[in-house]
Amino acid sequence: MLEVPISAISRELKRLWEGDASRTRASLINFAVYSEAEESLAENTALVEAIAREHACRALVIEARQGGDPSARAWLTAHCHLEGGKKTICSEQLSFVLHGGSGSLLRNLVFAHLDSDLPLVFWWRGELSAAFEERLYRRIDRLVVDSFGWPDPGSAFGRIAEALASSKRMVFHDLAWTRAMPMRLALAKLFEDPAATAAAPALDRLAITHAPGHRTSALMLAAWIARSLRWEPQGGGRFLRQEGGGAELSVTESADPSCHPVEAVALSGGGCEFALGKRAEARDLSPPKVAAAAPVPSIWHPASAA
Repeated sequence: MLEVPISAISRELKRLWEGDASRTRASLINFAVYSEAEESLAENTALVEAIAREHACRALVIEARQGGDPSARAWLTAHCHLEGGKKTICSEQLSFVLHGGSGSLLRNLVFAHLDSDLPLVFWWRGELSAAFEERLYRRIDRLVVDSFGWPDPGSAFGRIAEALASSKRMVFHDLAWTRAMPMRLALAKLFEDPAATAAAPALDRLAITHAPGHRTSALMLAAWIARSLRWEPQGGGRFLRQEGGGAELSVTESADPSCHPVEAVALSGGGCEFALGKRAEARDLSPPKVAAAAPVPSIWHPASAA
């Protein structure tokens, strides 16, 4: 990385590309990675380097430290693909360390150094802070967060909902929801079977087991399942089925830290049971043949789940 004065960033960027004719700058998006954790710059630079291999971008990596007088330092670097032993297509990265926790300093640096006319993808790493405010999120096209480990996700999601209503343009994505994708795909595949679909209205129990700390992913999956089954929430893990009768949800944390974020899902009712989890044998991969008179288990082995 090359440290440069804030006032000289544009000039040094131009010099960076003029100095090597074998490199071609490419950029499809502005990609900002923001963290308030100290010493996060190196970790986030490694993430950007991996992402830039597949997605050409102008990257802005920002480490915002609390306390002290407002100040900023900046560095430039390039992430290049190699072809025939030569650098070819490159993405540029601007790195900033901010002091003083100033929201205006963050906005001014980010917005002043965006590649014009390209969308802004903003990855907010960690909990939302006071820096997440209207003058920032109104410029964001896609906001990426990870609610894993948030102490009060309900409050944070409330702020994000307000931001989405205010922004109109911003799209929201939570990596905790992405971690439930293997189970969502398995459930969708499971209910492609007409017999399974016919049994769905009678299901009245849902149990989900998740890895330590991944309760948010499990609850998101539970909400998706309940909505798909047309269950109306009644509070306290209880639902009212549209077909009549009550339904119950239980969410349990596994003691095994090595298990998948969403380890297992079990749906039952009406004499049928559907069980999905990583510990099944490969021979149980086939869809179920649901019989109304007797429970028939269906097991899925998400060998590729993260």
